[in-house]
Amino acid sequence: MGRDDWRLRIELGEEGAGGLLGRLGLSEAHELARDLEKHRIEASDDGGTVFVYADSSLELERARGVIEREVAELELNPLEIVSGHWLHDEERWQE
Repeated sequence: MGRDDWRLRIELGEEGAGGLLGRLGLSEAHELARDLEKHRIEASDDGGTVFVYADSSLELERARGVIEREVAELELNPLEIVSGHWLHDEERWQE
């Protein structure tokens, strides 16, 4: 398995995505921010969608728990929170 084979896609809209990414260094999300740095888990925003990439399903699920708590604390209403895995042979995400 290669790096970043696991992905969490969080559909929040423009304002919600920026708010979530901004909180990764605050409160309980600070633990996730350290994990992101330690394990080189990547997080990015693209047009109101936050993507979190990880090397394993375990790392991704751990990040998901923290992110879901932060989404609730920010009182955001995500359209979707979806875990996925990269299918190398098909060169696409399976969600």
